[in-house]
Amino acid sequence: MTVTAFDDLTYLEEVYVALFALLQAATFAAGVKLQTSMRAFMVPDQVAPADMPALILIEGPMHVEQKVVFGPAKWTLTALAALYVRAEGTAAPNQSPLSVTTANSLIWGIRKAFETTPPYEKQTLGGLVVHAWIDGEVLPEVTSEQILITVPIYMIAGPVD
Repeated sequence: MTVTAFDDLTYLEEVYVALFALLQAATFAAGVKLQTSMRAFMVPDQVAPADMPALILIEGPMHVEQKVVFGPAKWTLTALAALYVRAEGTAAPNQSPLSVTTANSLIWGIRKAFETTPPYEKQTLGGLVVHAWIDGEVLPEVTSEQILITVPIYMIAGPVD
């Protein structure tokens, strides 16, 4: 596999394509499978229930830090993985499975997608970034029959040593 160089004009696009592929490959408990995935923002009401669970990757802000004058700047890229799930009957207290059970399965599947072999190594998205990781509040929201999960992702851009 040829890795796009940090100085290449397509570098940012390649990073987000690799992140999207990593998230799409996530596996979930109880046979839950993503029905739809896209790299464009859509509110849950715009996604048909038959197309859920849906993964929506939203590119976030980029932070540039220049610590050394005339030296390379450190680029930190961000993204938000949003998962939309329609959980029929979430108002019922004795439903099976519970909405939170489904949400927990999705959250843990996304977490596991970032694991490396051997464990606890840097996740480089195939050599594109120094490291990619989940950081911040992972927020599952259950409202009526709609579950929305947001997962914040950070990536340090640059050549991988």
